[in-house]
Parts: sequence; C-alpha cells; structure tokens
Amino acid sequence: MHSTSPVEPSESLFTTKLYIPTAQPYHYEQTNLLHAAIHHALATADYERAAALIEHRSKTLLQCGNVATLQAWLEAFPTEFLQSHMQLSLTQAWMHALLNRWDAAERDLQQVEELLDKTKVPEITAQIASIRSGISAAHHDIAATIELSRLALAQLPEDSLMARGFVSRNMGIASWLKGDVVAATQAIANAIDYNHASNNIYAALIISCDLAFMQMIQGQFQKANTTYEQVLEYIADADFQFLPVIRRARQGLADLLYEWNELDAAADSVLTGMELNTPGENIQVTLNSYVTMARVKQVQGDEEEAWHLLQEIEDYIYSHNYTHLVPVLSMYRTRLWLIQGNIAGAGEWVVASGLSFDDPLNHLREAEYLTLARVYITQRKLVLALGLLGRLRQAAEADKRIGNVIEIAMLEALAWQEQGDTQQALTALIDALTLAKPEGYIRTFVDEGAPMETLLTKAIEMRSEMESLQKIAPSYIRTLLSTIKQERLWRGMSGEHSPLPTTINEDDEPVEPPREPLTEREIEVLRLVAAGLSNRSIAEHMVVSAGTVKVHLHNIHNKLNVHNRTEAVARARELNLLL
Repeated sequence: MHSTSPVEPSESLFTTKLYIPTAQPYHYEQTNLLHAAIHHALATADYERAAALIEHRSKTLLQCGNVATLQAWLEAFPTEFLQSHMQLSLTQAWMHALLNRWDAAERDLQQVEELLDKTKVPEITAQIASIRSGISAAHHDIAATIELSRLALAQLPEDSLMARGFVSRNMGIASWLKGDVVAATQAIANAIDYNHASNNIYAALIISCDLAFMQMIQGQFQKANTTYEQVLEYIADADFQFLPVIRRARQGLADLLYEWNELDAAADSVLTGMELNTPGENIQVTLNSYVTMARVKQVQGDEEEAWHLLQEIEDYIYSHNYTHLVPVLSMYRTRLWLIQGNIAGAGEWVVASGLSFDDPLNHLREAEYLTLARVYITQRKLVLALGLLGRLRQAAEADKRIGNVIEIAMLEALAWQEQGDTQQALTALIDALTLAKPEGYIRTFVDEGAPMETLLTKAIEMRSEMESLQKIAPSYIRTLLSTIKQERLWRGMSGEHSPLPTTINEDDEPVEPPREPLTEREIEVLRLVAAGLSNRSIAEHMVVSAGTVKVHLHNIHNKLNVHNRTEAVARARELNLLL
C-alpha cells in the first residue's frame, strides 16, 4: 500500500526565507553596496535607476532562489512603471512562477509580449516558454508542458541554470503524468544538477525528494534510501533548516522503513510530516504521513489509534477544503477495513467509488484499482480480479514501474490461490519474490496475512519440485513466513495455518556464511535489534551516537548480505550469532 505521489507541480521550489551561500568579504561588500543603491533609488523614486540596478542583480538572485528580496523591490515600484518596463515585468513573472502564483505569472507574460510588440528576442521568448511550461504543468496540460519545455531548453543559454532547472523539473512532472517514469527520472536528475550548479540548494533538495519517489516507483528502494539519507544529511550538516524538505524526505523514508518492517524507525521518521498547519505544508505529504503512521499502529495491534489517525486527517482535510483528497483517504480506509475483515464496508466503497474492472487505466489512480482488485478477491470475484490485475501488470511492466509490478504479481498469486490453481499462484508469487528480494521487500507480502502465509508455506514445500523457486533464497521466504507467524500470534489468532519451518531442512541450500566475520560490537548491536530496540534506544544503551549505530548496521547488512533489520536478525539466527 504505497503512498500516492507527493510530486506536485504546484509545490514551490522556492521560499521567501532562503539560505544564501556564504560570500567572500569583497563580494559581500559589493553586494551590500548594490542593494543599498537599489534601496536608495527606490526611496527617492528614481525608478529608472532602480530598474537598471535590479536588472543587473535579478539573475543572480533568481539563480540562488532569493525571491524574497526581489519581491520587496518589485512591490516598491508603481504599477504603471512596472507594466511599462519589459525586463521588470519578466522578472516579476519569474518571481510569481517560482512562488506558484500562476495566474499572476501569466498576466506578467502577456504584458511582456505586449511590450515586445511581436519582436522576436530569442532569450526573452525562451524565458516566456520556460515560465509557461510551469503554468502548463500546474494545469496538468502534458502536451503543452513537454512542447514548451523542449522549446525553452533548445533556446535558453547554457548558463541560464535557474531557468533550465525550472524547465527540467516541469519536463519531469509532465513525463510522470504521462506515465514515462524513465524520462521523468532523467529530467528530474537534470533539474537537480542545474539547481546545485546555481546554488539553489532548497530547489535541489526538494527535487531530490522527487527523484527518490521515482526510484521507489521503479522498485529501487536501496537507491531511494540513499537519496533520502543524502538530503537529510545535507540539511543536518548545514546551518539552515527547510521544514518542507525535511517533511518530504522523512515521510518518504518512513515508507521505505515501513516496507522493510522497521516499524519504530518508520514511526519516528514520519512524525515531522504529521505536524498540521505548518509553513509550506504539502497536504499530500501530510496525508501520506498520517496513513503511514496508521499502518504502523495497525501492525502493532493498536487498531483504535489507527482509526483515530485516519479520522483526524479526514477532519483536517474537510476543514481546510482539501476535498480532492477524499477519494484517496477513502481508499486507505478501505484497505484498513480489508485487513480487519470488514468485507461489507469494502464493498460499499466499491459502489461509492464508481470504479469498475473495465475502466480505462490511469497510473495516477493505480493504488485505487489495486484496492478494487483486493476487494474482488475477498468477494471471490476472481475472474474480475485477475482480468483487472492482468491489465494493470501489463501497463506497469511497460512503464517500468517495478514497485507496482511486485504488488500486482503478489495479488495475482493470491487470486490464483483463491481459485485453487496452486501452479499459477506459485508462478505469480515467484515473479513477485524475484523482483522483491534484491530490494528487501517485507510488508508488501506480510500485510496480506493468512492467505500469504499459506502460499509461502506451499512455496517452501514445493521448492524442490520447481526450478524457478530454487533461485529464490529460502531464508527470504522464511523471513516473510516468520514475520507473518509472529504477528498472527501477537493478535491471538487461531493456529489453523501451517506452522513455520524454523530450521533449515536437509534439502534446503546451506546458509550463506557472512562475507566477513562480525565484530563483537556488531553482534551486540544485532542482539539489541533482535530485542526490538530502535536505533535511538540502541545508541542510549551503548552510550554512542545514533550515527555510530547506523554505521554498525550498514556494516552488518553488508557482511550478512541483507537489506534491512528484519533480514539481518533472521540471517543471524540461522548462523547462530545471537546465542
């Protein structure tokens, strides 16, 4: 149950309070003198002089994202003067675009075009195309965004770093809306490079969160984890704080940690995103944060708190008129109903949603259609479920959305099992496990509970009979089974399903030894992890920093050839390292 996209064309890449890289003393003195001259010219109503000075300085301010200074200057001009000055009108259009004031930006551009009087000035027309690419992206006009972005990139000078970064991100958003994840990822990577080169650190970090999201969509969890960690480490080492960036990075990281079954770490990471009414709030990030925390609470057995969290964010959505998110929230509520066995409530959602198995597919609503498939499976409408999942999988594979392919194949396996076709069920399960194992997926499978336990147990039993099953490490399947079993026991469910094989059978492959021996300190960390302690608690217990614990865990993962804490503990038990 992955969060929906926080990549929004309406999310500002700039803020009115920005970090400006430390200047050298001479440069700082020169900059101060120029700013003082601009203030003096404005104060004495010498608007021509002020305009000339601002024209000299505006490109640098836009490059580094200092919109606040430009805004203060431009607001000091009489409206009539601004409207008669082409360069100031263009600068104001950029300012409005960077602050997501799209209607104002369009009015500014129309004024610029009127002043141009049909004269073609390549650099000016390139900037107009750049800004309009943002306006088109905000209105989800995919074709116009791509056309304008290509035009702008073809005409903009190579040193127009801010404009190129702005346009590249718009190209990335349009490519994502179109479903071309590979093109979107490349465009977003280009945007990051341009913004780093122009010292617009805020924009570079926000767009890095876009990149991590795209990596998750492609099932590249290790890369996404690295990207999010780099963003947070950069902020931690700097002398400034960007709350919107922190919220996005920590919420995205929480989704990864949840998938890796590191529940306490996920809960810690997502707390920042749950702060309501904060400056620069991205409501999609806020919703995703609440949903992730509700999922953690559900797994931990606190169903009451899970429902309370969903109710709290629903009240907030309605009270702040974010009603466009109501269908998404309803979908999440339905998934919780399914986990808790409320089939009737889930069926009511299907009717209310208006979704159908033969609808034209839209990747932006894929999570809703996967929920529909889940409901069909529980209702034993298996022909509808498999037909829908087949179409979803074909589209996801074509677009290289591997993260979604894993979930779809997993659901296909459950549908085939429900239909009594074990061979087809195991074939689909193998497809899912093959893609999931390298990235350490856990909860995509574990959250399915008893039906998945039955299927994984069958996979263990039939491993010697299926060559494709033999290519999947038995330790990975046992990790998934062990986690499902533990959670079933926590909830006091009846043990009607096959018990977990807790030791390796003689016909299993031998346990892979560590790449190199673990140190005593690493084994101590591993024992504390096995005891359920969070990184912070381990650090307090060992009287070291949280960063030191992370280094130990990184080394442990490398030596044991695992991807997360859950796999590390399972592998350590197989190797008898926790005795």
